[in-house]
Order: sequence, then C-alpha cells, then structure tokens
Amino acid sequence: GKKLPNGKTGIICLHSPSRAQGYIDATEKDRCRFQKDGAFISEDFGYLDNRGYLYVKGRANQKFETCAGQRFARDIEELCLQNSRVAYA
Repeated sequence: GKKLPNGKTGIICLHSPSRAQGYIDATEKDRCRFQKDGAFISEDFGYLDNRGYLYVKGRANQKFETCAGQRFARDIEELCLQNSRVAYA
C-alpha cells in the first residue's frame, strides 16, 4: 500500500480505467485486488528505475485471462520479442 524507492522490488500496482472494466462483474476474490485508491494489484513483482522504466522481475501466476480465453505469459513474451523495438522479454 505504499510507494517504494526506485530500484526496490515490490508488487506492481497500477491505475488503469481499461483494466478496471474487466472487474465490473468480478467475484469477491478478484474485486479485492483493487486497493482503496483504485490501484489494481497485478501480482507481478518488479521495480522502477531512476528514469521511471518498469522492470518485471517475476509473476505469481503464469496465466492471464483475456477476451479470447486464457493466455500464458511465455506466449505473450514470444509475441513481444517479434517486435524489433523489444530487446528483452
């Protein structure tokens, strides 16, 4: 529930109106992933560097729910790596 100093790894929380839309009819378990200030707890671990870039260090869950069904993190990473502007995923 508090911001960490740059470079210190913690749980990634984010504010996103589009992310919140998926939880309108969510179960109580999923709704509790939102903090009082509206931040969504991603269950991913990471840190911000001094320039504000986010580095993801690990995941609590390797599957993601999407409109098209479940997707695995490895599949998403491989797709990202096809972009010439992505050096590491």
